[in-house]
Amino acid sequence: MKIPVFFVLILFLLILLILLIYMQIYKSKINKALNTTQNHPKMPSPHKVATALTIVVLTIGIIASYLVGYKTSYDRFENNTEQLSPADIQTFYANIQSISENTLTVNGIPINDQAYRGVLKYDISQGTAIFCNYKTMTLADLKSGDLVAITLITAGGDVVDIYKIQLISQ
Repeated sequence: MKIPVFFVLILFLLILLILLIYMQIYKSKINKALNTTQNHPKMPSPHKVATALTIVVLTIGIIASYLVGYKTSYDRFENNTEQLSPADIQTFYANIQSISENTLTVNGIPINDQAYRGVLKYDISQGTAIFCNYKTMTLADLKSGDLVAITLITAGGDVVDIYKIQLISQ
């Protein structure tokens, strides 16, 4: 979401026009006050009005910049998460060695790629899906020795998140 340049120019010209009109009204009011002895209501000086308008414009600019920046970064984030390639999703099979509160230690089986063989340790978040035969499970339902399929989301070879853990056999 970009703010068109002409929009900023129109806003600037509008503020400049308001200042010019105010200065003309202020001059005529001062001239009337100098030419007559009557008490006229005081008007704020043009410097005060210019200062107030500057503060208003800067505040609007800061808020608009924040909102545009937030929207732009959120759109970029959404576009990046939707562009997963097949290479960003890896699945491997492993036997569970141990389970603690939020940690799963597994031993990758020999049919896996070289990177997913041997002992691997993962932190499990609350959002990780764990299931068997289309039924959801918890980490506490798994036990040592179970064969599981672990699906990872990776980025450049680094594990970003565990997408799901599927119990193969008990």
